[in-house]
Parts: sequence; C-alpha cells; structure tokens
Amino acid sequence: GDRGYTFVKEPSEFLKGKFVDVAIECECLERKSLMARFKNAMIPTEFENARFDNYTRESTVQNTLYNAMIEYLKTFNEIRDSKMNSIGFIASLGETVIKNLPPGERNQVRQENNSYGLGKTHLQIAAAKYALNKFKVVDERTGRLRGIRVLCVQDVNIMAEIQSAAFLNDNKKRLNELLHDLCTCDILVWD
Repeated sequence: GDRGYTFVKEPSEFLKGKFVDVAIECECLERKSLMARFKNAMIPTEFENARFDNYTRESTVQNTLYNAMIEYLKTFNEIRDSKMNSIGFIASLGETVIKNLPPGERNQVRQENNSYGLGKTHLQIAAAKYALNKFKVVDERTGRLRGIRVLCVQDVNIMAEIQSAAFLNDNKKRLNELLHDLCTCDILVWD
C-alpha cells in the first residue's frame, strides 16, 4: 500500500501466542529516503552525471586528485567524527574570475593557472553521490542507522544567499535556516 512497511503475522508473548501484525520496513522506504536525500543535496544539474568511472585522468595532477578522493572515501568512516575529516581541492583561480575576464584573455589565464578544468568539482560531486549511496550514520534522535545527508553549495551562490538572507526583514529566519542547513548536514561539499 506504499506505506513504507510490510506487515507480517507473528505470535505475541504479551497476548499469549495470539498472532499480531508486525511492521517491517520495506526496501521502498530506503529508496524514497535516498531519492529525497539526493534531491536535498542540491547537486548542480551540470554535474548530475559526475561519477568516478567517467572522470578523465589524462594528467598526473588528475590522477593525484582522483587517488586522493578515493583514499579519503576509504577512510571516511574512521575520520568522520574527528576534527581532521575534510579534503579540499583548491583552484588558484576560480571559474567565476576566469568567466568574468574578456573572452580573449580567458584561454591564456586558463593555461597559466592549470588548476582550472581538472575536474575538481566532478570529483567532489562523484564523492557526494557515493556517500549518499553507501554511508550510514546513527540518527541522534532515534538511535537508528540512516542514510547520510549531503549538501552541495557553490561558493559564490551560497555567499550571495547568506548576504541576501541577512538583509531580509524576517527576524533572520532565512539566515538561520541557511546556517542550520550548512552546519547540520553530514557532508558539506563547498565548491
């Protein structure tokens, strides 16, 4: 009945062996939860197809980035609760800076700043998707295992949203919501 549970008859000790319906979580409940977590992760549409198997590794740097991310994911469950639980790929010049240059200067700047176009965002999103599919955490409210919550934000966009929310006349409600989301997700991908 699409309730997320199947019901089976089991004998009840409390009712002296009479059979009662017992609810068992259906696999569809996890599928729905996974779909909701993917939607809430805010994965940019241009990276919906980002996966490890389609990441281009044509240079030594790309191999290094790929291997670092794979190693990070292998150790994630061990380091998740420590203060040293992050990985970062930092561009010497961001996309926004390069896109704002006059068209004739963009290619030269890209060549001089070789961190652009290496697939850093592709790897971050592939890792986020892997985490959504594979990692579980204990829910603090229920004590039960649940799928991990991921939030993907782009630096320029989230800073603009925070700034805009700070000026809204809503008693800081939107700002508090944004900051809550940033601080309570299990994995924050900040691009």
